[in-house]
Amino acid sequence: MPCSKVPCNEWVEEVISNLEWRFNLKGNCESIISFEQNPNLKGLNFLAPIIEATSNHQVLKIVYCNYKNVGNEKELILHPYYIKQYNSRWFLMALDNGNHYISNLALDRIHSVEVTDKVRFIPNSDIDFEHYFDDVIGVTIPPKEIIKEVIKLQLTANQYPYVITKPLHLTQQIVNEENRIITIEVRPNYELDQQILSLGPDVKVLAPDSYRGHIVHKIEESLKNYLSVQNDYTNDK
Repeated sequence: MPCSKVPCNEWVEEVISNLEWRFNLKGNCESIISFEQNPNLKGLNFLAPIIEATSNHQVLKIVYCNYKNVGNEKELILHPYYIKQYNSRWFLMALDNGNHYISNLALDRIHSVEVTDKVRFIPNSDIDFEHYFDDVIGVTIPPKEIIKEVIKLQLTANQYPYVITKPLHLTQQIVNEENRIITIEVRPNYELDQQILSLGPDVKVLAPDSYRGHIVHKIEESLKNYLSVQNDYTNDK
């Protein structure tokens, strides 16, 4: 069972090895199983040391550059608590030593990682990370003022079976099967926007009005980009 190796992901290879043993796949040249992974994703080399530091309750000094400040690196002292994968990317949840809030860092935005013993590790005693993301899609926790809402969506006949078999969120409920209307109860965030927009014309936000207006605005902004391209193309003729 061939497998592309990911740097420092020995634990992934161990899982695959256990599967090979369990299902007697050793020596079988026929490939029948694969795992989604992106070996070209930046930051994967930091995954193993971050997991080790998190497990051993060690403070990390990380040089980081988020997508809003490209080219502006920032040194952070962090108390690592939790690692999560979403959409083929890895994220670290850690207590920021200076600001005392939970930071969410994408590993592909990390430039360097090292353990530091100059700061005493602050253990996590407040957050249950098993349920920390229950109210959102993905890994982005919105500001406190953004509360959980019932988002009502109407799907096309073409998309409805896919969303029913692969729910958008654990709170998904069918409220009108005939008209293909579902609800999810979440705090709106970036990943929810991406999910809705990725469905294109196969979904319509019915409620609440505030979130419906937000998505309409996103679609209008996207349309402007295409209209701009079309006008430039017409003027060049």
